Amino acid sequence: MMSAIDRLRVLIWLETAALEKRGIGEAYGDDWFELTEEEARIFGLNLADLPSLVAVWTAFETVLGIADSLPHASAALVEDVRAELPWLAGSIEWRALECYEFQRFAALFGVSYRKAHAWHAKCDFHDIRSGIVFYDDEDSRPGGDRIVFNTPRPA
Repeated sequence: MMSAIDRLRVLIWLETAALEKRGIGEAYGDDWFELTEEEARIFGLNLADLPSLVAVWTAFETVLGIADSLPHASAALVEDVRAELPWLAGSIEWRALECYEFQRFAALFGVSYRKAHAWHAKCDFHDIRSGIVFYDDEDSRPGGDRIVFNTPRPA
């Protein structure tokens, strides 16, 4: 029987192929799943990296319960993956996209720590720029209804 990680690996592979077929990574863009030319230069990412990075990021968000956007990822599979990765428990509880945990998660699927860190930083800055994330000590809430409070965890 395949482990939950191996079953997730198959879904990530299928999603990568689907994203390639949709043309993800063929041109620059400014959405979260795309790269601007500036982001490519700043974060050292290439358009060709996008399909696999988007698929792994989507799987990470699905496992954390932040999004439900990985096709065919059943609730049972997500629970099995969580059981195999107990070190994600804190991020699951807080629904936090921690960089180190994404690096560790992405490495399970062949993504280097450097590339995973770059993708995490790119997505983080995209969310701040677009107004999805703001910090508790800011005076305004630029994202309206889409706000996610970005507050450090209590010690």
